[in-house]
Amino acid sequence: MKMGVTRFADLTEEEFSKHHGKGFNAMDKEKEKGGGDEGKALPKDIDLPKTLDWRQKMDIGPLYSQGACSGCWAYSTVQVIADSKLIGTGHRPSPSPYYLLSCDELDSGCNTGNMATAYAWIQVQQHGILSVEDFPTASDRCMEAESNEKAKGVTIDGFCEIPPLRGAETVYALLRALYQQPVAIGMNVKPLQLYGGGLVTMEDCPPASSDQINAINHAAVVVGWGEDEESGKPYFLIKNSYGQDWGENGYARLEMAYDGDSMYGACGMFAEQNYPLTDGRDCTEGSEKKWSELRGDDVYLMPDNVVILPDGGGILTPARIKVFGYDLTAILKTASFVCFALCVFFLGIEIYYCFVPEQDGDTPRTPAPSHLHYGAAGK
Repeated sequence: MKMGVTRFADLTEEEFSKHHGKGFNAMDKEKEKGGGDEGKALPKDIDLPKTLDWRQKMDIGPLYSQGACSGCWAYSTVQVIADSKLIGTGHRPSPSPYYLLSCDELDSGCNTGNMATAYAWIQVQQHGILSVEDFPTASDRCMEAESNEKAKGVTIDGFCEIPPLRGAETVYALLRALYQQPVAIGMNVKPLQLYGGGLVTMEDCPPASSDQINAINHAAVVVGWGEDEESGKPYFLIKNSYGQDWGENGYARLEMAYDGDSMYGACGMFAEQNYPLTDGRDCTEGSEKKWSELRGDDVYLMPDNVVILPDGGGILTPARIKVFGYDLTAILKTASFVCFALCVFFLGIEIYYCFVPEQDGDTPRTPAPSHLHYGAAGK
């Protein structure tokens, strides 16, 4: 990896982290890792080309420059949505990142956010995500723009999540997805403050933490893969949102490799990756479809059936009960329903006997005495 004078050269590490290392909020609080296999080469038994560069296949849009706003999640979201629409329709729309930064209630604007929660919010909006023409700058006029019946928006059909940190399984799934369309990822960007080009290896750029929630702090978009001419190592081609004077004209090449123990790749790659669905397209092999539903004021992520908390709070994950490593949540949930049903049944019986008079059919009744009549016979 080459170091150079970038637009961030005059910033301290703390200043760089404040504006560019806190813009991504990892979606899941708990992720299951795969086994301890190892692999550092492009898989040979997968029927894909040796190289792929979406820049050579279509117009992948402008290079965004997020400035001092930690809105990488929003720029990555609009990038992959526009890419997906162009692939599906032949026309590239201009979804507005400013609309997400200003109006998306599930994320937190220039503070932090996530592509997955952005997809979920977009899917339950009447117009989807508004275009730059309808929302050209950051603004508080969200309701006004959304009430405009002539507003042009881009809708999505949900999104696909690639399983994180499962070694070769994750790499394979990412390659298959990337062959269909560009993919948004989470990564650790802090070691790349002065990145001036070249191949970024795992040694150059480790994850920010061994903890999954803190390992990544930035969002970007994978737009291809290839092989480094100098080292012969395979890499992923990353489109960033730092403008053209960073890295290799706004792009970076991250080594296609992962640690056999932690399963992290270069810059914490493989911790989180997803892509939107549009125009009837399906998830590729190895990816799981997700979508959102609006119930009252809450947005639910499906099929997980969990609530997405507002303002970048992530998801409200139900508690799980484990004993000796075995997940007993489902069993205990069923048992609780059975107990509840029995309680309702016995309560109904108690209520019945409280309000319905008891009738004893075995006890003979004593006839009431006849009325005495006083008249002529009694004289």
